[in-house]
Amino acid sequence: MSKSNTPNEPLNVASLTNHPATDIFPMIDDEAYQELLADIREKGQLEDIVLYKGQVLDGRHRLRACRELGIDPEFCELDGADEADAIAYTYSLNLHRRHLTTSQRSMVAARAKESFAGPAKERRKRKPANSVVEDFPPQKRKARDAAGAAVGVSGKSVDHAAAVIEHGTPELIQAVDSGRMSVSKAAKIAKPTSDTSRPKGQSKQATNSVPRGKSKSAPSLPRLKKSALKSLEELTLVLEQMDISSKVTQSLSKIKNAIENAGNLSGKRSAPRSLGD
Repeated sequence: MSKSNTPNEPLNVASLTNHPATDIFPMIDDEAYQELLADIREKGQLEDIVLYKGQVLDGRHRLRACRELGIDPEFCELDGADEADAIAYTYSLNLHRRHLTTSQRSMVAARAKESFAGPAKERRKRKPANSVVEDFPPQKRKARDAAGAAVGVSGKSVDHAAAVIEHGTPELIQAVDSGRMSVSKAAKIAKPTSDTSRPKGQSKQATNSVPRGKSKSAPSLPRLKKSALKSLEELTLVLEQMDISSKVTQSLSKIKNAIENAGNLSGKRSAPRSLGD
């Protein structure tokens, strides 16, 4: 595998897209991008944008800056590589270049775990020992464990990240990608509620039916507290995104304490009202 200064095919710079391996990693924040933009404006593009099969494998931020500044970007092509090599190349560059938190690396692994299920296993049969494929861990483990090992996080952290990506709001995902929230905390917010009390094979309608003349009992206090705290977490995240003042944050903190202490002051509580009242 090597890099050549001449792309293998004629380029239409305006229509270039990112290789999927590139989007595994989060975008740099606006402050870092503005620093890159200023550097390219002053010194020009010092590092080539790397292409693989006509897509941007490394340098999406440099390409964006060149477009914005009206500079003709410089490219090179990754030759002699297959898809697994391309992913390994992206991993190697970004993990050494960027200072990602454990939670950010977990999000990377969750997005990349499918890449470890097939190509890497086949690639190991063909490549020499000193190939770039050594960046990938052995494939005897689950794909999530292999992806986690590649970025130095546990399989459990990868599961947390996968839950955030699958069930979280765009704001929640962005909070973890940017390093402002831990993936374990985000996973608790994103985790969908499930009805574990329903017998297997019984329909939701059957579970929710109440005999005539009897009222449906209200949820227990622990369940109410859990639901309220989850909603409060989501509200706090939205307010942080909006840069709301610290006074509001302090009020939310008081509300959280009140919810957590509900029913603990006297050691007992009144029975919940029936939904049929």
